[in-house]
Amino acid sequence: MDRENNELFKESEDSSLFAGSQGIISDVEFRHILDEQFDEFYSFYEENEEELWPKEEKAITEWFLNC
Repeated sequence: MDRENNELFKESEDSSLFAGSQGIISDVEFRHILDEQFDEFYSFYEENEEELWPKEEKAITEWFLNC
């Protein structure tokens, strides 16, 4: 759905994109986390937050600067 709650239909062969959607950062993969993996994921993230947060911030900042 788009922001006005209209249904979107696929317009391309790329199974990850729907009509009106865009790939934002091509070298970043988006993955769904299964419900049973949430605790493990967030525990890992919290343990490594000091290293992960600056890398996330840098990637997002660089993307915006290149727009």
